[in-house]
Amino acid sequence: ARGSHASYRALRAFFRWWGREVDGSGWVSPLANIKAPRVPKSPLVGVSDSTVEKMIAACSGENGTRDRAILNLLYSSGLRAGELVALRIGDLNLTTGAVWVDCGKGNKSRWTYCCAATRRALRGYLRDRGEPAEDAPVFLARRGGEALTYAGLVYGLKSRAAQAGV
Repeated sequence: ARGSHASYRALRAFFRWWGREVDGSGWVSPLANIKAPRVPKSPLVGVSDSTVEKMIAACSGENGTRDRAILNLLYSSGLRAGELVALRIGDLNLTTGAVWVDCGKGNKSRWTYCCAATRRALRGYLRDRGEPAEDAPVFLARRGGEALTYAGLVYGLKSRAAQAGV
């Protein structure tokens, strides 16, 4: 169904172009009375609890506390990857578990919350890291004081998944 819909969109764009640029004198597209094929909306398959637990258990060695905090935060709060890498220290309230997402999907701001285990993991990571300023990024890259990037997050998660055997 997705392939036929993609073909339909390409043909529709072509015929619209043709009508505008080549034959603008009352030309009617052959697709004028044809509806686009329906595309079923199937949700993405989620990650199982056991997979996340295996990945968290694999967090040891270099950046183990950081990766444990990242996995816990992603899992318990529902943050998107881009939202996670944009977090600043001032966006976290480790007493209540509130996390302020300043610029989420659709450029919207929102509050989300994390569980007690995630707050413990975040406290452990921040304790190992030192006392950062309020506007400092929550998660740092492996080397240096640079903020973790989206690509760095993806690479780290894939590495932990490989270590966990998932």
